[in-house]
Amino acid sequence: MTNHYKEAIENLKKAILINADFKLEGLADLNSIKDTKEFKSLIALQKEWQSPVIHSEIAFTLKDEVFTPRESSTMPDTKLFI
Repeated sequence: MTNHYKEAIENLKKAILINADFKLEGLADLNSIKDTKEFKSLIALQKEWQSPVIHSEIAFTLKDEVFTPRESSTMPDTKLFI
């Protein structure tokens, strides 16, 4: 890492925040820092950013029967509304 350890960690963190799929593990160029506390925290940050975030809540409900799904608007095999 050509003696720019802190700069490397900072830039790798930016890369992860831009693209969480950025490859960190298994790169020979990172061997000199792979056992450091900071690099391990980057790996943990990357895994956190790669995990899906699922939040759902009802945005609105339709009370008018015109908008109510009917049997004719579902796919027969799957019962999915179309």
